[in-house]
Amino acid sequence: PSNLIKNKMSYTKCKEDPIYFYENCFDKPLNLTTSQKILIDSIINKSKLIIKHDKKRESTTAFAILAIWIITFYKDYNIGIIVHKNPHTIIGIINSILETRNIKYIPEILNKTKQTISFKNGSFISSRTVNKNEPEGAFRGQDLDMLFIDEPYEIENIEKAFNYLFYNLNFNVINNFK
Repeated sequence: PSNLIKNKMSYTKCKEDPIYFYENCFDKPLNLTTSQKILIDSIINKSKLIIKHDKKRESTTAFAILAIWIITFYKDYNIGIIVHKNPHTIIGIINSILETRNIKYIPEILNKTKQTISFKNGSFISSRTVNKNEPEGAFRGQDLDMLFIDEPYEIENIEKAFNYLFYNLNFNVINNFK
């Protein structure tokens, strides 16, 4: 087949499968563990809300790869991340992947801060902490298509924040990416 057809087939396959995207569209992919692949598949097939209970970096890395895949192939997609401290840490992991890997199809980055990365296709990935005095303030006024809560048991007043954030989740977006 011609290069154009090969490129179209590659794009389609990358859009359909985040693991294929990672393994074939990153110039220096790390080897994903079986548990990372299972985590990515389960999120893609079931959820807009991800609650991470472990302290393992491998699940954070899997989420970072998934977030990059989503913003690459879905325009105007907003991903919110709630952490108990250092909201720049997970954005730093995503940023590091974006800066150190030559990734095919990635949309242009419009703006980058310690807490948010905005893309030309209208998508963003943003991380926040929950203010214990105003838990409903995290992501106030922003519609989210996906919410990732990192170690909720460490976050004071997470229940109040979640009750507010739940209504900001856009369930009109197809819940299953495939």
